Amino acid sequence: MKKYMFALIAMTSALFSSVAANECLEEGLYVGGFGGVNFLHIDKASGIKPGFMGGVSIGYKFENSVRLEGEFAYRRNRMKVPSYYDGHCALTTHSVMANVYYDHDLGYEWTPYIGAGIGYAHNTTMIHTKGDGVFSSQNKFAYQVMAGVNYKICDKTYAGLEYKYFKPQKHAHDHAVAVTLKRYF
Repeated sequence: MKKYMFALIAMTSALFSSVAANECLEEGLYVGGFGGVNFLHIDKASGIKPGFMGGVSIGYKFENSVRLEGEFAYRRNRMKVPSYYDGHCALTTHSVMANVYYDHDLGYEWTPYIGAGIGYAHNTTMIHTKGDGVFSSQNKFAYQVMAGVNYKICDKTYAGLEYKYFKPQKHAHDHAVAVTLKRYF
């Protein structure tokens, strides 16, 4: 799926860049927020339900269409547990990431972009049963790659749609689709 999204963005960029006006997006400091659905995959685990993710970011966009950003995100999924446990399992991740993006300015309100990030993830597994529970957590290096599109909804405010591939553990990865909102100052 990732290679198709990157190919679509590349083809759209090539098609419109030759006719696009040379108009620059906002530059400078911005704040943002995002929220959406995530699909967690853990090796040799089944029954993981789609979950939600959300976060906030602060960044700076340079004249050359490169953005540097700090991000805090939260992800939560539930997992089916065997019926003899009579309970449920919650899988959560808190992450702090440093991201770099490249905005491909087409000169229109729509702006496709790609990005990558590295950081830290605090992963927690909680199994809740009647009268008892099991809790485990671990801290790991994490990385992510992103692709999306922003749309200028009004002066200095952009809404967008973004795909994230997030790798918080050795045997787990996460696919997410989120709605984004950014405000430049």
